[in-house]
Amino acid sequence: MLCYFSPGTSADKTGGISLIAGCINAAHKATTSVKIVLENAAGHSNCIGDRFEDLRGIIDLVEGSAPNFLIPRPNFGQLFDDGRSI
Repeated sequence: MLCYFSPGTSADKTGGISLIAGCINAAHKATTSVKIVLENAAGHSNCIGDRFEDLRGIIDLVEGSAPNFLIPRPNFGQLFDDGRSI
């Protein structure tokens, strides 16, 4: 089962990241076969997911040893280059 999360915006980016991670934890507890899809976003105002650090912050708060994530992005090479520098 795919569970798609579009992070959206939040006046409190840290709180928004925590809320999204909590929802992902709830999805993991509700089923054993969920695959999380985190959407990244174009940067504007208080957008969550416009930087790889936002997605890393969400993933870091997810409980469990090996959460399963898909992060769609047209330029996957750049995504992994960005991720190595975090």
